[in-house]
Amino acid sequence: MTADRRSKQAPKVTRETLMERHRVARERREAARLGSDEYRAAAEEVAEIEIAIARLEEPPPTTSATG
Repeated sequence: MTADRRSKQAPKVTRETLMERHRVARERREAARLGSDEYRAAAEEVAEIEIAIARLEEPPPTTSATG
């Protein structure tokens, strides 16, 4: 793999980076007026980050070969 190709790859997402993004998004949500566009956007971001954290923590489902 070339250095150029490596530089174009997205950085690896870790639980720690997701938790930091979650904290910041929660702070934005708490600072926004309830029901405002800012509140909704922050709430959606919090939910998306929580899903990403769950995906990191939970093993993927297994499929059985029986049928």
